Amino acid sequence: MIDELQFESALSRLKLLYTLFQERHPAIAKEAIDLAAKAVDPNTAPASVIWPVLWDKPLYANTRTDIAGAKISAIKDFLSETNVWREMRKDSGLFAIERIGKGTRVSSFNVIGPVAKEIVQKHRVAPHRLIAILGAAEALTARENGASAPLSDLAAKSTEEIVITLQSEFGFGWGWITTLHFLTDLGLSCKPDIWLTRTVAYLGLYSGADRITSLRAATAINEVTKRLTEGLKGSLTAAHLREVDKVLMEIGKQQLFSLSSPDTPVRSFSC
Repeated sequence: MIDELQFESALSRLKLLYTLFQERHPAIAKEAIDLAAKAVDPNTAPASVIWPVLWDKPLYANTRTDIAGAKISAIKDFLSETNVWREMRKDSGLFAIERIGKGTRVSSFNVIGPVAKEIVQKHRVAPHRLIAILGAAEALTARENGASAPLSDLAAKSTEEIVITLQSEFGFGWGWITTLHFLTDLGLSCKPDIWLTRTVAYLGLYSGADRITSLRAATAINEVTKRLTEGLKGSLTAAHLREVDKVLMEIGKQQLFSLSSPDTPVRSFSC
């Protein structure tokens, strides 16, 4: 439990850092605002709005951003067709693929559908990533049945409950980090990377390791970030959380700690 005086002190320091961030990095501050404007509100978003921010997340798992971006560009035409998620099934059709072994080795999958074969063989997308995309498509289709906003139930749950629920529904390939990455675009979560975590630690609201290695630690960072968002922006909305997620990350990445107050000791970190 965070002491209220401790939190108010942290919030005051964040407000100073936020102002400094806006002054020194206006272009990045605009990026944060632009990301906020693109946040998908799960309370109202139909499946057609959810799918574009859902399908690409398994491609980012345990790989470099530039590599993921190249794969996404190569296969986006296959996955951007109208209502395509409704046609994506693991057991039949154009995208059919089955898991026949353990782990993520290519030999553990049987790629059957012609589109699945093209994605895997021509565009070099690992089959374990494709099967994760298919799992998300099937789950979204199931949720969409009779629901205009298929993820509207999530907002009332805790971060941990949301992650566990979606991992269960999406299936293989959806670790908690990948799931949190998706929730970031919904404004339901922050993505506690090393930079955001260092910022929260600098504010005195987290004392664990820089690198988050468990869902429990990620949940703790998320709850703190949500409180900071409400304090900084006046309310907790999908757009506000998306913006503050970017702001906290950039404050750490741009090393603004030592500039916010000459009297404030700077915590050192080891990577």
